[in-house]
Amino acid sequence: MGTLISAAHRFQHMSIERACDLDTKKAYYRVLKRDRNNAYAWTNLGNLLQAENKYNFAIYAYKRAMRIDAHVIEATYNLGYVYMQWLSRYEDAIPLFERALLANPDFLDARYNLAFALRMVGRTAESRKHFGAYLRADSTSHWAEQARAYIGLRRVV
Repeated sequence: MGTLISAAHRFQHMSIERACDLDTKKAYYRVLKRDRNNAYAWTNLGNLLQAENKYNFAIYAYKRAMRIDAHVIEATYNLGYVYMQWLSRYEDAIPLFERALLANPDFLDARYNLAFALRMVGRTAESRKHFGAYLRADSTSHWAEQARAYIGLRRVV
């Protein structure tokens, strides 16, 4: 059992781009077979399922992780991302991004995606506020350019 849990923790911060490894997916299923309350294994399984475009299964995995441990912010954020990016459920994504920001105010992806989701539901003033906060932390990336475009600012060169 210790080996399986160790394997799950090694992959705790695995990116979704690397997540499609079948052996990794099998490892998470083995971990969860022995320990159904491993929030990190559920989160990472959700990442694998999201990468495979199995969004309903990913949602289930992220929700399981959040029920087990409400402090697993990656599951909270990724659930919001699935709702927003793949299902256009912006209203459902907003409180999840807000919760991720409460846990970590410097979580720029959550800040940007919260601003975007707010914009998509017509909450323009709140959206501009969050895009502004994003730009104070990141003024040079591609996402910063997008944020400026969304709030009508042009970068002065």
